[in-house]
Amino acid sequence: LDLDGALHTLVHAPTPDTGPVPRHRIGPVAEALLCLARRHGPARLASRLADLTHALDADPGSWWASRLLTGVLVRVPDASPYTDVLRLLADRVVAWREQRRTVPPELGPAF
Repeated sequence: LDLDGALHTLVHAPTPDTGPVPRHRIGPVAEALLCLARRHGPARLASRLADLTHALDADPGSWWASRLLTGVLVRVPDASPYTDVLRLLADRVVAWREQRRTVPPELGPAF
């Protein structure tokens, strides 16, 4: 899987000519993100997760960004290398609430 290409297509620059990607295809992308951390270290994954957070800030309704972000974060074996991403995400959620913007349900209290 070309992870960066998939993230670009699904999250950062979806276009009508790429066609709708079935949502059940999230599994391979999430696995590729988790594999990135195992093979190249948590910094590489943290960078991608920060990118997903920024994409979610730009479009809080992004199904792919919210589900990839939360789905991967709950599956990392140790969240401590991702403290900066979690802080960024928490800051964004607080800002969205202050601005009365919609917060994706995936980022609710259960998360």
